[in-house]
Amino acid sequence: MADSSSNLKSEAIIDLMKQHFSTDAGKELVKKIGLVYQFQIAPKKIGIDEVIYTVDLKKGEVTKG
Repeated sequence: MADSSSNLKSEAIIDLMKQHFSTDAGKELVKKIGLVYQFQIAPKKIGIDEVIYTVDLKKGEVTKG
């Protein structure tokens, strides 16, 4: 992963997801869904300088990598 990946606009959305999971509404969402998603986000082209985020709706966590 390159240093330019930290400039992704989508990181703001990922940060909002982390904040939402700590609220009561976020905890209810985790209880209802209970799945794990993986997002591969690249600044220009998939496969080049992409950043992988895992959204775990079983535990209510968002991790990078």
